Amino acid sequence: MLKKTHLFAIIFICLIITCAWSTAGIIVIKSKGDVPTYELAFEGFRSVVKDEIVEFDMDANPKKGKKIAKEIKKLRRKKDFSAILAIGHMAAKLARDEITDIPVIFCMVVNPVKSNLAGRDNFGGVSFDLSAESQLARLREVVPDAKNVGVLYDPKNSSILIKNAKEVAPACC
Repeated sequence: MLKKTHLFAIIFICLIITCAWSTAGIIVIKSKGDVPTYELAFEGFRSVVKDEIVEFDMDANPKKGKKIAKEIKKLRRKKDFSAILAIGHMAAKLARDEITDIPVIFCMVVNPVKSNLAGRDNFGGVSFDLSAESQLARLREVVPDAKNVGVLYDPKNSSILIKNAKEVAPACC
């Protein structure tokens, strides 16, 4: 479930976009259009942005993403766009690899730093990471008598998350 704080962050970014850039239009790239949280983010965006929105859906298919990138390049030769909103990890990676000359805002991306989405001049967004504290607190609500928590993970990808959870577990559980 999308937390209100995440939705507010997305809407805040939308407001920045509408206030800071021209009304040339905005391109939206979705990683996969039928994901409920992605749709909620898009609807929140659409509710505050009154500029023209051109929407693309990668359908979780990187090959389709490459075709979308070509379509976007053609479209941008005909018309100016002020920004791109990338919803989800695949869309953010596509935008990172293909778009360098206009602002790209991403949302609904877990661990954007690991995906090399941070530190670019035209790139910014909202992480979809949930703190260890909030995850453990939610677990405590569901299973209040739990004494131990087991986690299957790949140390190569998630060791920092597990380290953080071990540090905060005694205080919140």
